[in-house]
Amino acid sequence: MKKLIVAIMSLTVIFSFSVIAFTQEIKHLDQLKEEFGSEFLLNHDVSLTNAMDILNSFPQSRTGEIIYPDYFGGLYIDDNGNLVNLVVTETNFDNHVRRLSENITIREVEFSYRELREIWEYITERIISRGDMIFYNTGGQFLDVSGNRIVVELIDYSENGIELFRELMIDSPVIQFIEFIETDWTYGLGINFDTENIEYESSEEHINNAVIGSETIDILPANNITVTPGDPIRVYRNGQWVGTGSIGYRAIATFDSRRGFVTAAHIANGGLQRGDIVHAQGRRIGILAGNDDARLSGVDAAGIQIDSNVSVAGQFSNISLTPTVIQPIQGGMVSSRGTPGGTSNPIIRSGTITNTSRNVTVNGVSLTRVVETNFSTLGGESGGIIISPIPGAAATLRGVQGIIVAGSANTTLFSHANNIRLAIGSWVTH
Repeated sequence: MKKLIVAIMSLTVIFSFSVIAFTQEIKHLDQLKEEFGSEFLLNHDVSLTNAMDILNSFPQSRTGEIIYPDYFGGLYIDDNGNLVNLVVTETNFDNHVRRLSENITIREVEFSYRELREIWEYITERIISRGDMIFYNTGGQFLDVSGNRIVVELIDYSENGIELFRELMIDSPVIQFIEFIETDWTYGLGINFDTENIEYESSEEHINNAVIGSETIDILPANNITVTPGDPIRVYRNGQWVGTGSIGYRAIATFDSRRGFVTAAHIANGGLQRGDIVHAQGRRIGILAGNDDARLSGVDAAGIQIDSNVSVAGQFSNISLTPTVIQPIQGGMVSSRGTPGGTSNPIIRSGTITNTSRNVTVNGVSLTRVVETNFSTLGGESGGIIISPIPGAAATLRGVQGIIVAGSANTTLFSHANNIRLAIGSWVTH
């Protein structure tokens, strides 16, 4: 395995692949072959390996960040599964990228990826600092690597609206303005759940024995239990059920080695809170402990500490999960596993990444640097795991991309594991 797998922010090309969604745990790899075709999967695997080779050839800073050369404009995977490498016009670029594979297409662009990223990070940090992107007359932005631009979606798409953004934020030739179109999110942040209609079986004795102290939690006696990423969970708080969601990726707290998993923070009324008890399979499995964190804005994530006799499985269907974090590439194949609300059967869905870095407001809350895909998910799947192939590894192995945070009729947003680690501090893939 190479030392580094790095994100390439990208976008706007929506691929023609239809979405895989199957309710039974049939063989995942067979479904991928049927949906995408063997040729695309073969090309895709070669493209991921070549992308890693290109990125690993670049120097790194002392903090491990890639120092992108001036000629590099980014890269993405096209709808045939082949890698497209972008180079800046009238610059001297390293011809080693041509020698890697005949499947690599070289295309010239105007701006370097380094310049695009610098402007993108400036805009994103300004939005995070302000806490409100509407102030800047924008409902969303994304870094479009394939188009070699940063696209800003303006609420007031007029000359005055454009000048307002330039005055309040930044004026740069890399920015392209388009009209903002409101998305009808099928679920999202800040949901108020109808707790009376949450069907869940558990005894009063079981609930009453969940004793929460300021730092110590009494573990309920029970047989060992194993849960799987994507399984359904329920949240209990102050005598009532307050939300539903799905289990994300297996994680461990770096400062004290507590075991657990990451899920979406918005799955409970008002967001997950300290002391919230999480249930699965008719019993308590964990808690949001007092020294953990849950964030709605930005990444929408929370770390759940599991009880001592609970474990999180490392496999489902015919694939095995690893703690390897895979960074998103436009056109790269990803899959999700989550459980729609009102059901108990997890669903695996698959598609491709259409946007690796987007800022958007969902139900009044700003999400930043989220990844967008071309498949839909339903309420209840929030918090479920997002996985993808590992370059150069066995076909049955999958790495972690992140967790589901929002969806619409034709897209799903997920927060990436690296951004979650930076936001909530302690929980890392395990």
